[in-house]
Amino acid sequence: MDALLGQQEIVVKAFDATADTLHLFSGATILADGRPALILDAGSLLGAASVA
Repeated sequence: MDALLGQQEIVVKAFDATADTLHLFSGATILADGRPALILDAGSLLGAASVA
């Protein structure tokens, strides 16, 4: 990461633990403008990158 573009307070809704297809995401939120946003699970992302 080179720079921080902004900061927001959000409420994260966790995904169901059985959702195998979403293992790189820890949850989702609705942004202030109404757009949905997926929250990446940094640990899973790094683990997937080291396997590849």
